[in-house]
Amino acid sequence: MPVSNAQNDATLDHFFNVINGVGTQHYQDLNYLMQQVFCPNANPTSAHPLGSIPAVGITNHGPQFYGADQVRLMFDTLFTAFPNFQSTPQLSPNVAAKRLYSHDQTMIGIQTTLTGTQKAKWFQHTIAVAGKPDHYSPPISDIEPDGTRSITLPVANVMTFDENGKIVQLSMYFDRYLMNSQLFTGVTPPQAAIFSHIVEHAVRKLAKP
Repeated sequence: MPVSNAQNDATLDHFFNVINGVGTQHYQDLNYLMQQVFCPNANPTSAHPLGSIPAVGITNHGPQFYGADQVRLMFDTLFTAFPNFQSTPQLSPNVAAKRLYSHDQTMIGIQTTLTGTQKAKWFQHTIAVAGKPDHYSPPISDIEPDGTRSITLPVANVMTFDENGKIVQLSMYFDRYLMNSQLFTGVTPPQAAIFSHIVEHAVRKLAKP
């Protein structure tokens, strides 16, 4: 099936329904998200005969999630950390954002505003298994949430679609340090404090003549 903006739009509608559709059937429905929005692993198309995998990337130098399991984990963690998370397509309050389309009908870009109250920690350090990343991503991972602080954050989203109209890659560009300033409670997890002391000790050791 040739790519088309119409099928990509329909998929993006499903995506925003899962993210923003409070009270609807598929709100924060991970199964629906992975089946109706993102392409499956090893999904062969004429453009990618060996198949492709879904991927989500959060800003430059931020955590990257490759494959259906990791993409699902990212959204599961997101919905746990921010139970009332929303990504509203808008340029500013009461000014809706338009979807921007690539000429080859494989990409859509749109600006949204992320909102939500942090109730649980973002990805923490874990023991790596078979080289799998733990997705620890400071400064957000170093925040000890108090359950009251919220974000209001402009984000540029770029989605790439396969020939079946499913998302192959979602890239989200935003200021993680602005996010940190909105959420930081003045308390960091013990592991962050320990890491800070290790770095400080190393710097002092290097500074000695």
